[in-house]
Amino acid sequence: MLYCAVTAGMFGVMLGLVTPNLRAQWQLSYQDMGLLMTLSSAGGVVGSLLGGHIAKRFDTRRLFLAYACFTLTMLVGLANAPTFAVLVACFALTAVTESALFTLGHGVLANMSSDSETRTRFIGLVDVGFSLGTLVAPLWVAGWFAVDPAWRGPYLAFVGFVAVLVALLWPRRVYAGLALNTPPPDNAAPADLAHGQGYLTLATHPVVLPGLAAAMLVGYVEWGQNYWLVSYVEQGLEWGATLARQAVFALMLGMLVGRVWQTFAVSRWRMETKITRLAWLCVGALLVQNGAGWMAHTQPALAGAMQVLFVLASLGVGLGVSVGFPILLGSLIHALPQEASRLSALMMIAISAGAALASQSVGRLADAWGMATAFALLVASAVAYVVALAAMHRRLALQDDGTAHSHR
Repeated sequence: MLYCAVTAGMFGVMLGLVTPNLRAQWQLSYQDMGLLMTLSSAGGVVGSLLGGHIAKRFDTRRLFLAYACFTLTMLVGLANAPTFAVLVACFALTAVTESALFTLGHGVLANMSSDSETRTRFIGLVDVGFSLGTLVAPLWVAGWFAVDPAWRGPYLAFVGFVAVLVALLWPRRVYAGLALNTPPPDNAAPADLAHGQGYLTLATHPVVLPGLAAAMLVGYVEWGQNYWLVSYVEQGLEWGATLARQAVFALMLGMLVGRVWQTFAVSRWRMETKITRLAWLCVGALLVQNGAGWMAHTQPALAGAMQVLFVLASLGVGLGVSVGFPILLGSLIHALPQEASRLSALMMIAISAGAALASQSVGRLADAWGMATAFALLVASAVAYVVALAAMHRRLALQDDGTAHSHR
């Protein structure tokens, strides 16, 4: 599952890295790229449903292998796409099975422990793998572009990574002891049980709803950065490709550091405190990102210092959004432990919806007002993320108090 997460991280970030080259080859507008990113995110929504909804109905090994083999096939088509329409279709279908693999893996790992903290660490471990993939991706793309600037090269070579994944998922011994069904705990209150409910009913649960809103907003910020940071630096600020890749590397490094901290380090902070403080860090770092670009244009003498500050702010943004997914998912599973796979699917859908909104809104505004202005939308989303977190934590506290009272 760690290696699967690495490949998913690489695939997710590469699109933003090759966007300038892709636009140049086919003369695409920002809206065209936004459409590609949106449909890729929509594929992630479908994949999350496949990973969560049918995970309990079919053999785990067959699902993993089917998703991995289909991903391999679509990647070959993507790297050799003759037209933009074929490229869009292959991207969307690859996103379907990548997300299905990721969601299925979360469901398996979430059932490896009944302890909330340990479960969150298991989920966080997959996010560490995802972050490793996002950290490798800028180096991977830069290496290929040094030889050939065509956008196809990194994807064609990436086929080899997924072929290794298929080989790793093939042996039957890999699946010994894995289970996607966990009975609810004996002391679970009847009001807390959501077993058998549909996705819509589960999504409107008083705790789940603000949690999904927070997931959508952190997805907006994270994937808004993944999709548009290179375009913002190269075309919005005109700082060049080298600084753009440095900023992306800093962003991914921040995510990796935060996820390693969450997974392996013992912290005095409770999960609620950790995610809230990092969310505020994200808000501040986004303000610095946008302010540094503005200062560099109004005060050219400060351009060098502002570029350094921008890279450091990118590190802060990555750290700020790093633990959003594992802590949010761990908190919701704590509230509804028997719905791990469905909650994982809903979280992935919410993040994919945030990514789709980021691709469309930033792309459309960039065509109308310029990328330098459109990028500021991420600040508003980060502030809304903080608000949604506060609402979820209030409802979690009320539910825990009600459960403790009923037990007494």
